[in-house]
Amino acid sequence: MKTSEIIAMLNTDETYNLVEAALKEADLRAMLDTTSRYSVAVYADGKIEIRDKLVGDNSWNPSDEAVAEIGVTCYQYSDGPFENYPQTELVRDLAAECEPDELEAYHKYLAEYQQSQRDFYEDEDEYTPEEYDIINWFRENSPAYDRLERRTARELVDEAENDGSYYRMLDEYIEQLQHIAGDEEA
Repeated sequence: MKTSEIIAMLNTDETYNLVEAALKEADLRAMLDTTSRYSVAVYADGKIEIRDKLVGDNSWNPSDEAVAEIGVTCYQYSDGPFENYPQTELVRDLAAECEPDELEAYHKYLAEYQQSQRDFYEDEDEYTPEEYDIINWFRENSPAYDRLERRTARELVDEAENDGSYYRMLDEYIEQLQHIAGDEEA
């Protein structure tokens, strides 16, 4: 497929909107799975799929039939949707996200932590775990972490959509293709 045909296909309203929606979904998946990179593949027949590949996987597929791969998104080495979330607010919001039984387990964790610290340091009255310890406890022990993570990721994706980020990404890709098409014609 020639570059000009790919551009024409991407510039149809239907394909453009489907690719934009797939870019949004790929970004959401990348935030929630920081071990993989995500992209959107477009095929000559108009099929669109979200691809995921483990970060660091350098395998190459010589039979790749995709005519375009757009928007490689990866959040490796980040905390996904909690990357810029202040820890104090994250602890507060995680506790607020808890169901009653989850909140009970969280309070039990805090009480056990304080007791273990009292046993270790007898001269202090009150001990509180560090914020990162509390966040790790939630990550490992409470579904509240997953619920807040998904909601925060969805909010970040919606914010990026409202800012036009996915349209800009697609427009920049089409613009790059137009430069390539111009070079092919010259």
